[in-house]
Amino acid sequence: MRTIRNFVFLVTCLFVLFINYQLVRNVLYPPVFYLTAFEIVTLSLILAEVITGFQQANQLSALTREVDRQRLIISDYVVESKLLSTIGEMMENFSAELSLQETLQKIVDSVAGHFHQQTVILQLFGEKFARVIRGKEIVVPDKVLEEVVMKGHPVLINNTGSFPEYRTFADQGVSSLLMAPLVRRSEVFGFLGVFSGKSERRFSPKDLDLLRMVIAPTCLFIENTELFEKTRILAITDSLTHLYNRRHFEDVFSNLLVEVHRRNQTAALCLCDIDHFKIYNDTNGHQAGDQALREIADILHRGVKGSDIVARYGGEEFVIILPETTKANALKICEDLRRKVQEHNFPNEDKQPEKDLTLSFGVACFPEDAEGPSELLKKADQALYRAKEQGRNRVVAA
Repeated sequence: MRTIRNFVFLVTCLFVLFINYQLVRNVLYPPVFYLTAFEIVTLSLILAEVITGFQQANQLSALTREVDRQRLIISDYVVESKLLSTIGEMMENFSAELSLQETLQKIVDSVAGHFHQQTVILQLFGEKFARVIRGKEIVVPDKVLEEVVMKGHPVLINNTGSFPEYRTFADQGVSSLLMAPLVRRSEVFGFLGVFSGKSERRFSPKDLDLLRMVIAPTCLFIENTELFEKTRILAITDSLTHLYNRRHFEDVFSNLLVEVHRRNQTAALCLCDIDHFKIYNDTNGHQAGDQALREIADILHRGVKGSDIVARYGGEEFVIILPETTKANALKICEDLRRKVQEHNFPNEDKQPEKDLTLSFGVACFPEDAEGPSELLKKADQALYRAKEQGRNRVVAA
């Protein structure tokens, strides 16, 4: 571009010097020569500028395309950076001992960090149903959920009012949405969605890519949390009766009494033992004995409040902690449980010494009967021993 332009200027300058040199030598040419020379020089300069202009325009166009390309690359880097940042935030909690609800909340918070001012919803289906929302409450129609489950791939919708199946979102003030299914072993078990209002933003394929890439670690974190919860539950649960085991009872018991003492409240401890269980086991076999243990555990578990703790304390022995319960109320609860076990029909229980498979209870209350966990447990055990001595199938208080 510059070469042509410079060449034209060089030739022009040389020609002008030549004319001047001739004038100095008194060599004159006809006027037509000078007019023609002027036109040639002028046209050469104009032509050089036109060619230069075209070349500059082409270069400018190429530079514009390159700027656009670089802008797209930078945009990709920004999306990747946000993606890595989002996944990084999620990874920080990967090894943490969080509950499922806490894990879901962390995931939603991390995704919401990228989609500012939008509503983020994470929902699980089935037995592990859970729903965590960051933003306003949005009702997702069953038809849309079915579509996500059936198709099993992400959905990007702008202008929800233009689609009949998504018009419900428009009625709720949502104009754009992203939804991606959570898939585990080819089964959809939930979804992660981002919803935008009319005055907020429209989603792009880049946003969909970001959500799609977040889905894989999200599924992994949820599965990791569920496995951790199962492991934790197995560690504190008796495998036969599915009640808490003795170790968990001992861990909770002392802390609970400290809290009860701090609040100046009462708590009752109930020990119960199956009467003549060895005879039942020997007569009917261990499988029947295990089934009896499971049924009695179920009766005890269903017969108390959600805040009460029922645990298997030993072979045929159970323990119940009743927070915020007086001794009088604890005796009523234990009497009701004793009666339910007595009225329950166990196979071949007529072969028992009392013709029934029954329970004996010992009850002690904090701080009325004891000042600490060891003493309270001892008092309840002594009351249980007296119940056995007095003929079994009864409730005795310390």
